[in-house]
Amino acid sequence: MDPVTAEAVSQKSEQAEDSDEETLDVLDDDDLTDPEDLLEDDSDDDDEESEEEAKPESRVVTRARQDWINGKASARREDPVKTYLREIGKVPLLTKEGEVELAKAMEIGAYAELSIAVIVGKVAATKLKKDKSLSVVEKPQCEELVEKGHAAAELMISSAFEEKLGDELPRTSDRDELETLVTLGTAARDRLTISNLRLVVSIAKRYMNRGLSFLDLIQEGNMGLMKAVEKFDYMRGYKFSTYATWWIRQAITRAIADQSRTIRVPVHMIETVRELNRVKREYIQSHGSAPTLEDLSVLTGMSIDKIKKVESVSQYTASLERPFGEEDEDTLGDFIEDPASPSPTKETFRMFLKEQLSRALDQLDEREREILKLRYGLEDGHPRTLKDVSLKFNITRERVRQIEIKAIEKLKHPSRRAELKRFRELLLAED
Repeated sequence: MDPVTAEAVSQKSEQAEDSDEETLDVLDDDDLTDPEDLLEDDSDDDDEESEEEAKPESRVVTRARQDWINGKASARREDPVKTYLREIGKVPLLTKEGEVELAKAMEIGAYAELSIAVIVGKVAATKLKKDKSLSVVEKPQCEELVEKGHAAAELMISSAFEEKLGDELPRTSDRDELETLVTLGTAARDRLTISNLRLVVSIAKRYMNRGLSFLDLIQEGNMGLMKAVEKFDYMRGYKFSTYATWWIRQAITRAIADQSRTIRVPVHMIETVRELNRVKREYIQSHGSAPTLEDLSVLTGMSIDKIKKVESVSQYTASLERPFGEEDEDTLGDFIEDPASPSPTKETFRMFLKEQLSRALDQLDEREREILKLRYGLEDGHPRTLKDVSLKFNITRERVRQIEIKAIEKLKHPSRRAELKRFRELLLAED
């Protein structure tokens, strides 16, 4: 190989290596543990082999980068439900003894928090008597603190007085121990809650497809779980899951009743609807036919009017703007009949009748035609009296009547009468 060719090949090889290094800079260290392995070259120093192997190495790096991008994109598209289930699945379940230990820690933490509140209340009471510089606004806040025994931060005490109060609080090991117990109690409550998140998921699955998404059901169930944690009494001897199930179910069912419908229905009415549907199912299974209103009244003890009201409540609402199909631009409202709108067939008949009348009236003279239009309201739908027409044409009412009769006699010609009679029969049949 001549020197010029060798120098060109060497430059291409260096450019390929520079390009590979720039590609590797885009990748994270966690995705490629050893980037140099992708560029490892077992060839000798021959310039021709270096030129041939630069391209495969570049393809390897590009493929690795594409795999990394696809992995990141797949993570972004991952179902949030699966992510949530995977995370809560990592938390170990508790035994009955573990639940009792956590409940005891929560109870001790609650007592410790109350003890701290008592200490703060006593110091606040003493400070209220001694400090004459308290403003009128601060004194009611201090009195409220003493009365309720709450922590100072929870009662919005002014920052100046809170600083004075903090100087008076005893800095003893007992107080530090109480604060530690409060922290342990909070941690125990969190642990008891997190360890039972899978219980919420198992219960939420039973209420799917009832108007709320699965994640919403889980969220509402978690709120019921937190309430169960606050009210759990380990002294009764039952497992926490047995107690929490009822709180979780109540939270989910209340959320479905309150949020699943566009128009909210009271909870007691929802329960009545469920009872009525249960009676209907049992009747159909035993008799093979749908029950009548009288049958439902006998079986449920409700009046027929109340049953009708319950059935109307059980109907779901739908938006008229909802698309009728996936690719069609038509909405649901486009396919609902408007009872106030006229029939297209009738409107067509009226249009042809109007044209036929216009052709028939064209055979009359101008005054006869105008008098008939005014007397029968053929143009605006408002008939005029003989007096109104006589004033318009400056003639007597009797003369108007005579002209009207004469014009009608002309329209009774057999050729015109047969055509108009046919339209009249069609309109009467449509009505």
